[in-house]
Parts: sequence; C-alpha cells; structure tokens
Amino acid sequence: MRRPSLAICLASLALAGPPEAILAGQQPRTFKSGVEIVVIDVNVIDQAHQPVGGLGPEDFVVTVDSKTRKVATAQFVQYDVHTTTVRENVVVSAPSAARQGAAPPDPRPSRNVLIVVDVDSMEPGDGTLVRQEAAKFVDNLAPDDRVGVVTIPRIPANIEMTRNREQVRAALGRINTGYERPRSGQYHIGTSEAFDAEDDTGALNRIIARECKGGDKVCQDELKGEVRWLRTQERLRGERSLEALRDLGVGLRQLDGPKTMILVSGGTPPPDRMSKTWYTRVAESLAAAQVSLYTLYIEQPDFQAKYRTSPTAGQDRLLNREGIETATSGSGGAFMDAIGTWDYFFDRVVTELSGAYMLGIEVEPSDRDGRAHNVSVKVKRAGINVRARTQYVIPASDK
Repeated sequence: MRRPSLAICLASLALAGPPEAILAGQQPRTFKSGVEIVVIDVNVIDQAHQPVGGLGPEDFVVTVDSKTRKVATAQFVQYDVHTTTVRENVVVSAPSAARQGAAPPDPRPSRNVLIVVDVDSMEPGDGTLVRQEAAKFVDNLAPDDRVGVVTIPRIPANIEMTRNREQVRAALGRINTGYERPRSGQYHIGTSEAFDAEDDTGALNRIIARECKGGDKVCQDELKGEVRWLRTQERLRGERSLEALRDLGVGLRQLDGPKTMILVSGGTPPPDRMSKTWYTRVAESLAAAQVSLYTLYIEQPDFQAKYRTSPTAGQDRLLNREGIETATSGSGGAFMDAIGTWDYFFDRVVTELSGAYMLGIEVEPSDRDGRAHNVSVKVKRAGINVRARTQYVIPASDK
C-alpha cells in the first residue's frame, strides 16, 4: 500500500508555482510529415567514458519489445561543462505529463539533473563527503543545466530545479546522513542470515544452535521473534527507499524532456527476494518520466564501537548492495562502486553527460497504450558502450 503522506507531498508539487515557469520554451516541436516518433536520449561513450559523436540514424539498431524499429533521426547534443553561477530558478510544477511523441528539440535543450541522496543508507560521517563531492560535481555541469537536490526516503513537498549554483550548494549543505540501523539486541544475528532463515529451516537452526546453548525453549522462541523483527525492519528500509524513487519518477513526469538522476546510496536491502515487483515499479516510473539513472554506491563498513560485528558481515554487505544494484540495472542505469576517491566517479558522470544523442524512433499504434515497452539500443561499432533507458511509456490514445 502507498503511504498517504507521500501522495500528498507529491500532489502538492503540482500546485507550487505557475506552469509557465517550467514550460516556457520547452514545448518540443512535432514532425510535419505525419510520422509520429518517440524521443529516446542515448549516451554513446568510448572506453574512456568520452562521448562519441558523428553517428547517424543508420548507426543505431533499436528494438521495441524485441521488434526492430526505424530510427528516423539521430541528433547529437553537446554541452560545455565548467563552473558558473546563473541565477534562474524553476519550480517543478506542471499540469501535464511529459510529451514523448515529439521530434528532438533544436536548439540545444537545457538539462535537468536531480541529485538524490538516500540518507538512511549511510553512516553520519558520509554526509560530509557527499556535500563536498556533490558540490564539485555541480560546479562542473553546463551553465544552463538546472539542478535539484532531494533526500530520500522522506521526500519534501517541493522540489526546486535551479540554475543558481549558490542555492544548490546551500541545499547540499543541509544534507545529513545516518540513522540508527536495526540491529539484534540480546542475540547476535546477521541481516543476511535473518533473510535466509525465512525459507531455510537449516539457516534458522544454525542460528539457534549458536545462540541458544542447551536447547533452551524460551531462548529459541525469543530468537525466532528477533529474527523476524530484524528481517522485517530491513525489508521496510528497502521498501521506503524504492518507493521514494518511484514517487520521484512520478513527480518528474511534470517536466518535459529527458532528465538525469544521480543517486548516492549506501545500499538498499531487497524488500522481497522472491519477486521483482518493487524494481519493476521503479523502472516503469523512471521510464515514464524519461529519467536516466546513475547510482553512486558507497559501501558501508560494519563497525561501530557500541556494536559487535555481524556474524555474517560480508554477506550483509552483499545483501545491502543487492537491492540498489538490481533497481539500477532494471532501470537501465549505470551502477558505480565508489571505491577510493569520489571525484573520479562524479567526473565520469559529468564527462558522459557532456554529449548525448536524441534518437527519434517511429511509433506504432500499439505503443500508445500507456504501458511500459522494453527498448534495446545498440551501435554498429566495436569498443563503444551505450547508456539508454530500457523502457519508454507513451500515454494511451484518446478514443
């Protein structure tokens, strides 16, 4: 079930500010030839993560639901990237969903970049690094790029996209990471073994044998309850993060055109290891909003002075990574392990975003059903990587 508070917060987005603030100058033109197309933003990069230009429609192979589609246009858009301060704000507020059945805009459109920080997934000390490195990243974006900053899982009522770099730095400065993670109390239980114990009697028996010496029945009953509690708390943490990402996608549909989301996360446990429903919801929401996702994963150490190290520390870290990596790959995003300095990874995102293609793909009547359609984009050249969303959604036709 969706939380009413989140729905109210997102609904208030549509009431904050005049629609002209966003839509002025952004309405994409349609082709006069009668051929309807859908626009897909695609990053084509070499092994050094540099954008590759000079490609035409004939260089791309696109399939929709496993069927080849004609690429009508391929417009390469390049951006200057350097530090600047421009004072112009845009409040995310619009009455209509994003228009995808349109020609690539010309001249070069402004980009919308949303920085998302999962504050409940990281330790308190990570907040300082996030603020510092994200500020450098913002300084390296193009002058016309609009930037927003938001934390999850608690989404604010209003998300402001702005060209004012000082305002963005101020928003970053208010980010504080860290929360009291659920940990076993009387007993020493690892998160991953608590997950395993749900369907594996052997895993539960191994925990009992280790923690309940002599087969104490009271101990066993208490232990089973604590295993269930720990598993439930971690699942809820995963649900809250993924639900927030889905809701952000819903909110971003109010902005026309492609957007880029930079997610900084310390990991998200899978809400349900048997089902992909949560990940499908995130992928469909981001696809409908034309969002390209970059995830910067910050592995969390398992040590604090007041806690014992988890008996399954290594497996716990893999579990924590599993949820966010699955969500990223399911959305066609780029997942990056932030090992070492973070500058490299933020710089990589800036470099990849400095050039992109706007592909015009011919639309078939079956596309216009309001449902997600699977998309594959490839390039007929060796040694080239393609970053493209794996789905698109076109509103259903009015009949």
